Amino acid sequence: MRISGSLLAAIIACFLITKADASAIPYADVGQVNQQSYSLAATETGSINVGFAGKGTATHENLLTAFVNGTWTGIVGLDNQTSALGQYLNLGHVSAGDTIVFKLIDLFSGANWFTDNAQNEDRVNHAYMTTFAGGLVGSSPVPAGIYLAFEDVIASVSDLNYQDLQFYMSTGPIGAVPEPSTWAMMILGFAGVGFMTYRRRRNAALAA
Repeated sequence: MRISGSLLAAIIACFLITKADASAIPYADVGQVNQQSYSLAATETGSINVGFAGKGTATHENLLTAFVNGTWTGIVGLDNQTSALGQYLNLGHVSAGDTIVFKLIDLFSGANWFTDNAQNEDRVNHAYMTTFAGGLVGSSPVPAGIYLAFEDVIASVSDLNYQDLQFYMSTGPIGAVPEPSTWAMMILGFAGVGFMTYRRRRNAALAA
């Protein structure tokens, strides 16, 4: 199931609101902790289909898995040392409204890193996400979707390049949900637009 135009537009709008420079692939602020927080939810019913986009500079062997509504899907794959560029994996089924958390498993250290910062032992963001405009991954053409990459080392010794396990979701019903602070900004924005409209109408009425 491909991402629909309306779903893709919603994803793009979300990232433009939450992080203006979020279009860089790979992560642009190497050495700096990614301050963005990600909440992922299923906007449609379907499968979590992810494709391998590269291992970056990782020396550890990392695997990817996912949790839906806090329950492990039971599927692990996309090994950054053995997977081929463009290789796809179905990480399970979701229904609209389900919450989704991805987890990187570091087979060398035994560490687990999540897209949900609260679940990370160092409480630091180990994920980076942005919209993917489409193009070649290796020799495989990939349609537009979502790019997501992990940092596999604890923050105190990490290079923070967020390139240690990279994948994309060119199909699937996954969207990003703005964090509470972002919702507050959006509400203030809507209120501002409403106020400006009110003022224009009032001034027009007075002029008449």
